Amino acid sequence: MTAETELQTTGSERSRIAVLPFCGDARDPLHGSLGDALAQEVTRALSRTSMCDVISHFSSRSIDPRMASLPSTSAALGAEYLVTGRLLTSDQRLFLDVELHDATRDCLIWTERFRTETTAFFSAETDVIACVAAAVLECVLSQTVTIGPIRPLPSASTHALVISAISLMHHMARGNFARAYDHLKEVTERASSNAAPRAWLAHWHVLRIFQGWGSEPALDGHAALENAARACRLDPDCALSLTVDAHAKMIASGDLAAAENGLFRALAINPSSAIATQLMSLLYAFKDEGEDAVRLSERALLLSPLDPRRAYFEGLRSTAYLAKGDTARALEIANHALSLNPRHISAHRARIIALQVTGRSSDARRAAEDLLRRDPSWRVEGDFAHRAVEQTLLGQEWANALWEAGIPRRQGSKG
Repeated sequence: MTAETELQTTGSERSRIAVLPFCGDARDPLHGSLGDALAQEVTRALSRTSMCDVISHFSSRSIDPRMASLPSTSAALGAEYLVTGRLLTSDQRLFLDVELHDATRDCLIWTERFRTETTAFFSAETDVIACVAAAVLECVLSQTVTIGPIRPLPSASTHALVISAISLMHHMARGNFARAYDHLKEVTERASSNAAPRAWLAHWHVLRIFQGWGSEPALDGHAALENAARACRLDPDCALSLTVDAHAKMIASGDLAAAENGLFRALAINPSSAIATQLMSLLYAFKDEGEDAVRLSERALLLSPLDPRRAYFEGLRSTAYLAKGDTARALEIANHALSLNPRHISAHRARIIALQVTGRSSDARRAAEDLLRRDPSWRVEGDFAHRAVEQTLLGQEWANALWEAGIPRRQGSKG
């Protein structure tokens, strides 16, 4: 199945699987991070198949499997199959008791114990994650599936630091955003051979451009491209690295063709990547292909229904509806995104544009004033990836709408 074919499906005809955090000894704080790390790696491994949809780890980790029932978890995540597990450690050995549940029938359909050395897991010298994923898929699909090698982070505490950084950067408060950078710099030093922290560091720089927070966007663009390229060199088959590299090319250099190629490659490796699907939606919106942009954005929501980055996703989703010409829906989604987190610039932008292009100029001006109160330095080109968007007539229309609503342009910009 090609990446292009994959993008044309909604996912409704495929089974959906969610991997919940593995439970451990509640008295040992390390077990919480280790259980989360194990679930993330199994999710990544499962996501490499195009024969089912795998719910994003960012959504699945919001569920406490010790407290929630199978039916309620299934309903919340939109998953038919749930993978749960319990971890035990003894003398540097790691035991995983893994279970697969058919949530629609509320029954256990498979269970198995896996063993590995704890140090072997963190050094990627074991195939236990691939074995778990293959066994789960064999039960769900009634056939074996080959899973590629997985490279976990070097320790549970390092994994926890990455998760903390991701949460902090998407909170979009400047202080937390700066702390996220410090976390990621530390992790890239701890795990210098691992691609994921380097990719997230590149993503941090892209978000800084997106928010219009850097005094020199060109420097952030260079850092984003450099870190993303380094992540791809560390692991050429890492879907996250390819996704962030494509996003950096889209935002920092405006190379839509290269970005599209990178996202196709990422989705060929991980068809269940919510972030790659959402960014492909954004790219299609930039290209004025609104129908495809909306379809992909809705699929991204399906893949991660409880994502803690929901406000970020919703801001991008409103852009897809703008590109489709459905300004009423774009405005509705933008307002919802801002109710979740009023600091996401893309949602402010979509709200202003939707109001302006529908003739509600007074409301658009008030929305622009609200944005400028939050960030007086923000300009039309602030989060616009303007080198990409200005390539299209739609992008020029959006930029003009922002300017007409009262958002200033940078000095020397064409008006």
